Order: sequence, then C-alpha cells, then structure tokens
Amino acid sequence: MLYFFDEAATPASKIPVLKTIIRQHEAQGNRLSLANACKVLGDFAQQTGDLGGALNAYKRAAEVYAGLDHLEASAFNLKSVADIYALKRDYQNAYVCFKQYQNLQDSLNSIETRKNMQELEVRYQTEKKEAALKQQALQLEKQALARRNLLLTVLGLGLAVLAAFGFLYFFVKTNRLLKSKNTLISKALDEK
Repeated sequence: MLYFFDEAATPASKIPVLKTIIRQHEAQGNRLSLANACKVLGDFAQQTGDLGGALNAYKRAAEVYAGLDHLEASAFNLKSVADIYALKRDYQNAYVCFKQYQNLQDSLNSIETRKNMQELEVRYQTEKKEAALKQQALQLEKQALARRNLLLTVLGLGLAVLAAFGFLYFFVKTNRLLKSKNTLISKALDEK
C-alpha cells in the first residue's frame, strides 16, 4: 500500500500520521493494511534513527503478516528486525531473528520447490497422457486403414473371380457355339 505525503515532508513528520493510520486500521480490523502501515512506519523510523521504533514496527508487521499467511512479507520484516538488532549491537537477538528469517525462507523455498515439482509432474503426466492418446488415435487409424485395405482387397478379389467366371462362362458358351456350328458344318459337308 502506498501512502502519499507532501514531498517536502521529512520522515519524522510522517511518523505521527502513520501512527494515526495504524490506529485506524486496528479499529477497522483491516489487518493487511495494518501490516503494510507498520512496515512503512518501520522504514521511516529507521530513516530518522529511531531504531527502537523501527524494531517495534517491523516486529508488529512480521507478526501481522504471519497471521495473514503472507509469509514472504513476514520473512522480509523478520530480516529487517534482525538488521535493526545488529545495528543496536544486540547480536544474540539479531542471530535469533535471522535464524527465524532463514527458517521461514527455507520453508518458502521448500514450498516453492514443491510447487514447481508438482507443476512439472502435472506437465509430465499431461504430456504422457497426450502421447498415449496420440498413439491410441494412430493405432485406431492404422486399424481402420487395415480394415479398409482388407475390404478393398476382398472386393478386388471378388471382382477378379467374377470376371474370371464371366470370362470362363463366355469362353465355354462361345466354345459350345463354335462346336455346334462346326458340327453343323461337318454334317453339311458330309451330306454333300
């Protein structure tokens, strides 16, 4: 969320306005806007050198973001808390907060990796199924082509057999006709 201030306003003059905005967000129960305002307040407090105010604002932002499951924003604010502790030379708390930040970042990376792996698995399974469907369609097409070719072959052979029988019938009939004419001619010649 962006907050608009007069360009001439100093970070110190913006802090009271932000504190009022934070109280309004608390009263309205708008937790995301509350977390955003706390983060901005922490930035301005750090710019003015108020490390205690920045620390409290960043802690509050991290806590509210975590409650909203905005883990990346929560991790970012935990890192800011660790940095403020380091600036205050409170290295034990800086280490603890940085460790929390690291654990949260590791969890986020693990979640992201898992999500990426799931996406890859879905893509792989989808491509595998598509390839199987293409293979099945190709196989069905081959079977249909084989059936069509078999049918054409059977029809071709049937026509060839019919043509052969037709030719044989015509040949036999013509042969009988010639024999009967030859017999008639032979009888006619024998009678003369």
